[in-house]
Amino acid sequence: MSTPRNPLVPLGAVVIGRTVIVPDAERPVAAIIDEDSTVRWVTWPEAPLPDRAVGEVQLLPTSKGAWVIYQAEDTEGPDYLVQRTAVSVTPNGVTAACDLGQGRPVGVDADGLWVGDPRDASAWMESPDSAETAKDPVGAEELTTEGMEWVPSEPFWPGEAGSEGTAPISTPILEHAGGASDAGQRTGYLTHIRAAGDDDTSVGEPGPPLPTPETELVRISTDGKRTVIQVDHLVHRVDVSRDTLTLQYFPTGPRQVPLGNDLGWDVVYEPEQVAIDIADGLPERIETEQLPSKPAPQDEGEWGQDYGRHHVTAAQWQDRFELDGVQGAAWPLRNLREEARAGAISKLREQFETLARPSIVWTYDHPSLRLGRSDYRNVSVTEEEAWPATEIVVSFEHITVPNLRLRRRYRVFNDAGRPREWAYATVHLDEDLHTGNIPPRSAATNGVLDF
Repeated sequence: MSTPRNPLVPLGAVVIGRTVIVPDAERPVAAIIDEDSTVRWVTWPEAPLPDRAVGEVQLLPTSKGAWVIYQAEDTEGPDYLVQRTAVSVTPNGVTAACDLGQGRPVGVDADGLWVGDPRDASAWMESPDSAETAKDPVGAEELTTEGMEWVPSEPFWPGEAGSEGTAPISTPILEHAGGASDAGQRTGYLTHIRAAGDDDTSVGEPGPPLPTPETELVRISTDGKRTVIQVDHLVHRVDVSRDTLTLQYFPTGPRQVPLGNDLGWDVVYEPEQVAIDIADGLPERIETEQLPSKPAPQDEGEWGQDYGRHHVTAAQWQDRFELDGVQGAAWPLRNLREEARAGAISKLREQFETLARPSIVWTYDHPSLRLGRSDYRNVSVTEEEAWPATEIVVSFEHITVPNLRLRRRYRVFNDAGRPREWAYATVHLDEDLHTGNIPPRSAATNGVLDF
């Protein structure tokens, strides 16, 4: 059997009687393998997707089929803002395709998907840093670098003269220890700032966790119908067995428990569970505080077990199916307006345009703030290729790689024309450079190393 040129990449496999469903890990297609090894194709190119590029695809099997969950790439914002969509796939085809908004899947049953509030219970955890101990070490909305001294530095590369950086910039620094100003572009960063003489590093005792609020629990049936149930607390998980709905929930946020020896605090989640009789149908409201409850079992290893099981199952179907010629097996190109394209390009560019800007530091051996040289210099940020293949190309010299120019390319959109997120791109870039996670120098071409 020859290797397919355009193989289905299995997300996993779901066995329904004598039929197997194998969805692709990224594309809107699944192979349906019948008992006699006949392969049928199911596609859903018109199903909704998150507005931004998909970062994770999850497979939730049921006794009658499976739900394929598409989750947008992580952002630098709160996790609960991540958008999701879902598709119900059965041996007979696609039965539902829906937008989950920011809802988080919390369970499945034979005929439906359960979706809960996306927030984590830690949102109702009392912080160990009380208002009395929290301090603003800067106490200023804006700082300028004009007139600041430079921290003495070693040569940028061996053999070069020592340097104090570049000429100070006079534009205000708009990001400080208290947070970023809304005024716009940053011109530097503040790092390691503490008030002189402030040697108190202790934190206050944490207060008790707060009660979680009332939330919505939504059941989406395999035909797309939605049923909304009001629950008096934050839902963690749902399981349905015959006429019983088992609901796990967090009555409060997690507790903080001291680790001892001034090592900080451990965070302890304590979900409870209740059982609801649904023989006469689903309730409109669940008051957990009015029902007998017990501690929910802790399933810390469940995610790893599910991942391992799907990985092994998926491997059995690797390089088995050719997608060339399968109609609808690719996501259509999104109709993205020119303004949205330009915004996505600008957002990514801005992450790199300040790489060579100095930081502002405070050290115990000096009475005032000073400028610290960046680890980057001679930074160039350019745009190449046409939409949707647009790339931001970043090239620079770095203190850890002497006498060589480095270059990295970032695809702005995926093949369907949806913007990539590239959250914390500069942080990941720093990690790769400072840990040596780059190709050997011998891979450079004309003095430039692509990585």
